[in-house]
Amino acid sequence: MTFRPMKNNLLHMDVVNEIIEAIVSGELKPGDRIIEQHIAKQMQISRAPVREAIRELVAQGIVRFLPRKGAYIAPLEPEEIRNVYLLRSRLEGLAAFMATSRFSNSDLQILLQLSENMESATKENNGKKFIDNDLKFHDKICQTCENQNLQKMIAGVRIQIQLFMMISKWNLVAHSQLTKESRTHQPIIQAFLKSDAAQAEQCMREHIISSGALLIDYVEENKANLC
Repeated sequence: MTFRPMKNNLLHMDVVNEIIEAIVSGELKPGDRIIEQHIAKQMQISRAPVREAIRELVAQGIVRFLPRKGAYIAPLEPEEIRNVYLLRSRLEGLAAFMATSRFSNSDLQILLQLSENMESATKENNGKKFIDNDLKFHDKICQTCENQNLQKMIAGVRIQIQLFMMISKWNLVAHSQLTKESRTHQPIIQAFLKSDAAQAEQCMREHIISSGALLIDYVEENKANLC
């Protein structure tokens, strides 16, 4: 695995993103050790941000730490994925409910544009474009709910969700099946346009559970290689 030198000051998050990309690409597999010194040397940084990144990844269940063995990549377990997506569906469902009354016309236009970007990404089978706009779509709703406690809870599982999302979407890209995620945000947007908070919450929950089911199917089908 080759880690790239960093270009900004959020060093520990850069390390986190590098490790996530290595997991998604298959360069780091479940059980592989995370060696601070190796990463710090390749990224041309001190070991402190690497250590901080590992702590963050341990907190989110992506990396595990054992005495004498050190930090290593955790296996992908269907039950863990199911639990995370269930939690996410409840948290983001509530965020959608609270955001409904706060959306301005310009906010809704942003969501519509992000959804259109995702639609074009499915036609291009462009995983990076799809993921970037998908994350922005969900982040916009979270920001608009204006509830700091809820936002902190969602942020608490964001890195894990980012990893799961990338694994799921890149699998669809590899099989030219990204269209399975086509227009999945439309029911949520329609609920916002109607100012129907209860419907927005329900649609968000169903959307997230459905996305989680796709990832669980993939993990179960490829368990020998992933766990």
